[in-house]
Amino acid sequence: MPPQQFGNPLEGLSMYSSLWIFGYGSLIWKPNFEFSEKKIGCVKGFVRRFWQGCISYRGVTGSPGRVATLVKEDQGTTWGVAFQVKGEEQVLGALKHLNMREVVTGDYQLLTLTFYAQDGSELSVLAYVATPCNRNYLGPASSEDIAKDIACSSGRAGPNTEYLFRIVEFMRELLPEVEDEHLNEVNQYTKDFIECNRQQSGSLHQIHHYSLLNT
Repeated sequence: MPPQQFGNPLEGLSMYSSLWIFGYGSLIWKPNFEFSEKKIGCVKGFVRRFWQGCISYRGVTGSPGRVATLVKEDQGTTWGVAFQVKGEEQVLGALKHLNMREVVTGDYQLLTLTFYAQDGSELSVLAYVATPCNRNYLGPASSEDIAKDIACSSGRAGPNTEYLFRIVEFMRELLPEVEDEHLNEVNQYTKDFIECNRQQSGSLHQIHHYSLLNT
């Protein structure tokens, strides 16, 4: 099924008695809406990339964090979690929350994609995907440069590193057989930068301490 695009989801989707919503970033561990069921699986034809800038939850103006979006790639696969919302209360609650969080800012569009669950079932899911023309879109960069941004960014929801490490943890604990080269590269570079900064901070502390002893 080719992806289908929606505008404001409250205009056309609130009539549904049941919907599935695909999480591939922070929704994996923090959907912040009531749901009836969840399944682990993947969507095909897309890859997860840290190309969307964030100046609220994982960064600030002038020092944006990097969060995940889906980028079209013919042979690509992105693993995550599909959440089922059932009944008017759950459907409206989820759509209102996600519409405010993702769509109203103008940073994301809503697509319908086919989700391939681990149990063999196929579902039609909604996915929020960053629009390349949005003002916070950072776009392609090397894994090393992406890691630099992530290693030094933080916002209202906490450090950008926590966001990255939570996705890595999900993949390693629940999908150890799946290789996500981009995610693993960004993760390793980020850890390297953190360790380098820690060592530099330690060296500066030692120099300062030595200077105080000799004054």
